[in-house]
Amino acid sequence: MTGSKGVALVTGANRGIGAELCCELSTAGYEVLGTVRNPSLSEADNHVVSVATWIALDLSDWDSIRSASAEITRYASSLDVLVNNAGTNVPPASVGDKQTAAVLGSLEGASLEAMFRINAIGPLLLTQALIPLLNRGRKPRVAMLTTERASLSGSEHAGKYGYRASKVALNMFTRVLAADVHDENVIVLGMDPGWVKTSMGGLDAPVTAREAVPDLVSFLLRATMRHSGRIYDRHGVAQSW
Repeated sequence: MTGSKGVALVTGANRGIGAELCCELSTAGYEVLGTVRNPSLSEADNHVVSVATWIALDLSDWDSIRSASAEITRYASSLDVLVNNAGTNVPPASVGDKQTAAVLGSLEGASLEAMFRINAIGPLLLTQALIPLLNRGRKPRVAMLTTERASLSGSEHAGKYGYRASKVALNMFTRVLAADVHDENVIVLGMDPGWVKTSMGGLDAPVTAREAVPDLVSFLLRATMRHSGRIYDRHGVAQSW
């Protein structure tokens, strides 16, 4: 049964920020669909009780994106919220170790390519496939989760080539996508949750996902078309990129 506010889809929903996004959107009244690379992972993380159904999705695999999109379309006649949360700061183990996408002198093309597929191209292709559902949604909105490390004007750190450059690409996709769907009144936002204590962010991060996500969802749900096409922190403050 569709939630009172409609249907929301969260990628990478089985843990960390993704799991908290599901809980928060469910509390806000949405029926939540969650994606995970391996459906068995959702069974291991069965505390994510706010997810109505799990969908297999590997953002590095174009066939997987097509299959997931078809399954979502069979399940839901419209989509109100899409949160492209899934991403990685290291290449898949089958491609190379973390240094092959991060450290000058160790960089490898396959690892860098994999990061772009997962962090930028995959989310764009998934969103493209779901535009017809979003067009039938109520005040439809898309969030692309990004990072301050992708700011061209605000970052002078060394390393992490694949992660940072792929998120720069995602930021540009966010801008262009927002312009393309403006006339359909689909809101598209880049959102930086900040440095969060997750498997990706590490234990030194200053906030937990449970602390960070409510602010992010609050801004996502109150954003209007005037916010579309820009990058924001979780509090809704526009960011330089």
